[in-house]
Amino acid sequence: MMSDENVMPGDVWRKKGPCDWVKVLRVQMPHNPDYDGGLSGCSVVFTNGNGNWERKSWFYPAKNSDDFKKQMIDGFRFKA
Repeated sequence: MMSDENVMPGDVWRKKGPCDWVKVLRVQMPHNPDYDGGLSGCSVVFTNGNGNWERKSWFYPAKNSDDFKKQMIDGFRFKA
């Protein structure tokens, strides 16, 4: 089910309805320019109940792109 495609900044993972979508802001994983040697994962922002992007960001720890994708799918999100 997972593809070879890497997670990229700007990727959007949707849920049904206008809220709780996830937009990837920064990918901090090995072999990525933004990786700083710390915990690997992705910085994201969510939509609010009005469908607007929140100003607060969140970090999803993930070992690699497939791990991040699995977290999104397990959270009932699909890539838009």
